[in-house]
Amino acid sequence: MLQTDRLVQLRKARNLSKREVSFILNLEQSTYGKYELGHRQPSLEVLSDISGLFNVSTDYLLGKSDVVTIQGDVKREPTYKERLAQEFMDMVENVPDEKLDKVILLLHTAIDAVK
Repeated sequence: MLQTDRLVQLRKARNLSKREVSFILNLEQSTYGKYELGHRQPSLEVLSDISGLFNVSTDYLLGKSDVVTIQGDVKREPTYKERLAQEFMDMVENVPDEKLDKVILLLHTAIDAVK
């Protein structure tokens, strides 16, 4: 079972919001929030993505190991999706909160148009 305290600690140690993590992982924010609350368990694919994002083993996330970082892989290059997510977060940093919903709606519309 996912160790929710570790998940929260890893996110906060990297100064990421739940919104940012859910965007990077391509999840609904409510879904990621349920992982942190222990109300939902991630699929193996999402668990692997979380492991890669925080550079920890899945065993660490599941509480089967206390080794925090993956040996020899402390500094990895961000994935293409992670770079895009960071670029998006940088672009919307100065957008007023009350207009973020409109930005997300426009993004969804654009993505639906290219599917």
